[in-house]
Formats: sequence, C-alpha cells, structure tokens
Amino acid sequence: ATEPSILTLNPRRSQTGGGSRQPTTAAMLRRASQLLRTIPAATVFPRRLPQPHRHPLPAPPAYLSPAPRQPSYFYATESAAAPAARPPKVPRPLRTVGSLLRLNDIRDNPGATQQKTRKGRGIGSGKGKTAGRGHKGQKARGTARFGFEGGQTPLRRRLPRRGFKNRFSLTFQPCGLGKIAKLINAGKIDSSELITMKTLKVLPSFL
Repeated sequence: ATEPSILTLNPRRSQTGGGSRQPTTAAMLRRASQLLRTIPAATVFPRRLPQPHRHPLPAPPAYLSPAPRQPSYFYATESAAAPAARPPKVPRPLRTVGSLLRLNDIRDNPGATQQKTRKGRGIGSGKGKTAGRGHKGQKARGTARFGFEGGQTPLRRRLPRRGFKNRFSLTFQPCGLGKIAKLINAGKIDSSELITMKTLKVLPSFL
C-alpha cells in the first residue's frame, strides 16, 4: 500500500484534477478518518520512551540522609497521656475603696492628658487649611530663620555688650593651711623641709 499524502487535506486544492469545485468540510473529515485508519498509531502519535542514564548518579552520602527517629519513653508517654483539663477561671475581685492600689489600676486624672493637635486635617478641627499660620507671608511659608524679626534690628543687636572673655586667663586652685595640715598628718608631706608649689604639685590627692 502506498503511503497516503497529507496534501489531499488542503481545502484550496481540487480533488477532481483541474476543476474549480472545493471539497466540503464533511469530505475533509472523511478523508482524515481514512488516513488515520491506514497510518500506524506510532507514526501519527510518536511517543518517546524514557531512556536510562548512561552513567547513573552516585548515591548521596550518609550524613545527608535523615536518621531514623528512635522511639523514646518521652514520646510514648506524651502520646498516651490524656490532655489535662484546664482549671476553671476565677473572676478577679473588684477593687474597693479600702483595698490596696495595684499597678494595673493606675490611671491619669480625667483631663490631665490631652491628645496632640493634628493640624491641617480639615476645617472642622479648627486648625485646617492654614493650620494656624494665617494667610501668606514669610512666617506662613516657613522660610524665616531663627531670631529674624522681619528686617528690624533683632534683640541680640539691640542689647549692649558688656565685658569680654580673656583667652589667656589661668585658673588657680585655692590651697589653704587646713589642707596642708591634713597632708602633713597623713605623712604625704615632710614638715621639716620647705613646702613649695613643686612639692604640692606632685601630690595626686591635692589635685
């Protein structure tokens, strides 16, 4: 038997050899069913069978495989034990006037704390639209630096200067006779020798 050609299914090709008549849909379906009967199933629907690996993969090491779980006394008793019933809840007694104050009962006095004013959240809040800044101007736009008074002489320049700070000043530590007497009684200074600033300077307790 000759192998059928699939070109006969083309609707633009005439089956009568040169005629202009086109095959109908029913004729095309009949021709397709005839081709499916003559062609083997393996040719129409080829199926690729799985091929074994040429080089089989090595077995994973032993430390990667999970160890079998050994039954223990803890697991056996835990699964066998029945769930313990919860004790009934005891209502907490209400705090009376004569009882002690607890930490969970501490509250602020009514009206002692107030929420923060949220500006710019609608006209119903009283601080909407301009948010308390007024209409236009430098203060409404937030570009004035600290201490700026709109162009007039600021306060830091209106007040007169007084005094100065000497960069070369030295700070002296007072040294009374009472402190020197304590050092002599403690044995840190020899009273038989002349006591000078050099003698007092080497003492850490004096500083």
